[in-house]
Amino acid sequence: MYANLRPVTSVDCIPSIIGSGKTNLVIVRELTEGTYPGREGQIADLRGKWPDYKDRRGQGLPEEGAFALRIITPSAVERIVKYAIRLAKHRKAQGYSRGHVSIVHKANVLQTTDGLFLDICRKHLEESGLSFDDIYVDEAARRLVAEPENYDVIVTSNLFGDVLSDVASEVMGGMPMVPSAAVGATGAYFEACHGSAPDIVGTGKANPAATILSGAMMLSYLGESEAAQRLIDATLGVIRSGTKTADLGGSATTDSFTDAIVARLS
Repeated sequence: MYANLRPVTSVDCIPSIIGSGKTNLVIVRELTEGTYPGREGQIADLRGKWPDYKDRRGQGLPEEGAFALRIITPSAVERIVKYAIRLAKHRKAQGYSRGHVSIVHKANVLQTTDGLFLDICRKHLEESGLSFDDIYVDEAARRLVAEPENYDVIVTSNLFGDVLSDVASEVMGGMPMVPSAAVGATGAYFEACHGSAPDIVGTGKANPAATILSGAMMLSYLGESEAAQRLIDATLGVIRSGTKTADLGGSATTDSFTDAIVARLS
């Protein structure tokens, strides 16, 4: 699974602490490389294998400490930007958005790795016919807070996408509302953006909306667009009716919230 998709859309029944209520964006995160998975080790071992290493300032490695290895490859970048392009074209054709792609990177500091990421993304986007821009990740985070409605499709590397998608979740009232998908060449899996929340297992406090909306993403992926929309409408309809879990300011339990959705689907 190489493409992590985090869609974020303004919802009229949930107050948002960011944006003007008109946000409709998708973060397309490269999922196989970058700083993840944790390719880490001790600097002493790195010094032994690379004794003559010098950074751009001419400094060698310190005597002790730890390091992390960041890997960016042309094949992975081409794969993720092509996916972002297909998604942007689909959203434009369906009338969801204007079909604009924002490349998020830090090539001013990570000149070699993010320089490669940026160059390959630019090349393919220039050939795509879509409008696009590129933004440093720190500025991209600021704009996500200040004006998330100006984004459409964001394509970025693994760690940056992980961080930015959590920031963007506040458009929908927080991470308990945000669905997620991981898509590969021959399959996909779908899960809540927030993970399993083991600290509240069995308490009835968990908001199941993100998991349910991830199910809607799965239905759409399988070509069941009508069923997907029914599930989305039922979930938001329950929230609009005033049935909300504690994170949204209500008193519904995980079970009662879910039962209310099932009732709407019956």
